[in-house]
Amino acid sequence: MLSALLILPLLTSPQTEILDQGCYVAITHQDNAGEMERLGAALIKAKTTKQRDEAFDQLMALAEMDVEAGDVLSNALITRWTNAWALVTNRSFLRKVDRLASKREKLDKIRKAALDLIFDETRYFYPYTQPQVSAKQAAQYPAVQREVFSLVTDVTKVWESSPKVKVSKGIQAALVEIQWLRGHKELAAGGLVLPPEQPTWLGFLPANMGTLTFQNFPLNAIEAQRMGRDAKVRAYNERLWAVKTKRKKAKRKDKTDPKKAYSQVASNAEQEQVRVTNRYRLMMGRPAVTWDPILQAATHMHSDYMAKTGEFGHYEKDPVRKTPFDRMRLLGYDRGASENCSNGRTAPKDAHEGWVGSSGHHRNLLMATHKQMASGSNGPYWTQNFGVDQDAESELE
Repeated sequence: MLSALLILPLLTSPQTEILDQGCYVAITHQDNAGEMERLGAALIKAKTTKQRDEAFDQLMALAEMDVEAGDVLSNALITRWTNAWALVTNRSFLRKVDRLASKREKLDKIRKAALDLIFDETRYFYPYTQPQVSAKQAAQYPAVQREVFSLVTDVTKVWESSPKVKVSKGIQAALVEIQWLRGHKELAAGGLVLPPEQPTWLGFLPANMGTLTFQNFPLNAIEAQRMGRDAKVRAYNERLWAVKTKRKKAKRKDKTDPKKAYSQVASNAEQEQVRVTNRYRLMMGRPAVTWDPILQAATHMHSDYMAKTGEFGHYEKDPVRKTPFDRMRLLGYDRGASENCSNGRTAPKDAHEGWVGSSGHHRNLLMATHKQMASGSNGPYWTQNFGVDQDAESELE
């Protein structure tokens, strides 16, 4: 009778269950367990993006039906994370990047000293010539300007001597993998954390960079975001200039509609002037600014006026376009922030050096809140307009 009782469950149990280690287990669950194990191993061993993504997608589909698949997926992601960091944290590479980080700290100290003085409106005052200031005060300005030049020169020397750390293809691939894994960190039990006893900057190394320098090496999350945006801004400007210059350049002469009277196309020299400004901003730790075609028209409006009248300055006689902000608004830009003007310096770099030698103009070049700009010239007259509109941010790629 005992044997009959033992056989009876096998004869009467559903076809969907089998005896496994003393327990009845659904055949479909056992099949899933085998599939989970296979896919987990496949995800860990995947060498190509296609193989990885296929195993990941299939495990995700199983995880929606079986919680154990989620555990398998978590373990596989953590294993891939550990393997990727093992490549990045090799001693030779870290030693080189640590040297770059140390020099960055030196750059930051010199840069801070320069910015502190540049934005000290008491010591580095504006205006600085008579009759706007007294003769005694005007006599004090040259020494402060020389100190500013010295600090900027120090920043430039360190910036240009940046170590260049070559990143092997294997490490680049590992950093790309880490970036992908971060996008799925919520699926890993306990999250995905940096290897122990590693410098914090290690967590912000950019992917797809063949060489690390001051320009693309962030020390924290804020810098990583800013540097990523800087690269997109430079690409955006070049892309916009390429499109604009293909179109026929509008004639710059007075018309009834001021929006059509001035060219929104930047000449090669004007484009270079924007590049010069952005290179300076990046060196000084400021975010790059996007070029704006309406601001370009505003710079042409004022440079043309100065060339036509010989009147150098920020103001015009027509009350409708008297101030820089009047001119920007007249052309449809209502977020104007500042203006720089120059006379007697025709080359883009020369105009820049003139502005660096003038306290108020220097601060305009480096305002952290500036988002957009344009530079326009007519003969020896240059105008820069800066704005804080953020519409272009959504177009950065």
